Amino acid sequence: MSLKLNLYAAILVGTFGTAGAAQDADSSPLDNLLRELFNEAVPLMDQFGKEIEGDLREGLDAILPFALRLRDMVDDFGAYNMPEVLPNGDIIIRRKPTQQDPADSEKDQNPAIEL
Repeated sequence: MSLKLNLYAAILVGTFGTAGAAQDADSSPLDNLLRELFNEAVPLMDQFGKEIEGDLREGLDAILPFALRLRDMVDDFGAYNMPEVLPNGDIIIRRKPTQQDPADSEKDQNPAIEL
């Protein structure tokens, strides 16, 4: 919540703080506003990054073994459709249909019977 307030404050300071400030001859008011917003936002984003860095590292350390196992099981992620959640809560991931040769599909439909 405090991050939102800090960002809103940065926007307000950038908006109203530049109104009375001396402007460069080459700069437009919009350039000055964006420069002020950037100057205010960078320290806030650095602080936010430092605050969540430990949590992100812990989460990645927990997920990494599972991601590596999944990578070993799945040959090509492009060969699968997006996961679907069924009404009962099950999650299924279907393999995309492969394109078959039309002659092969006819053989599958009419298998030869040996007598």
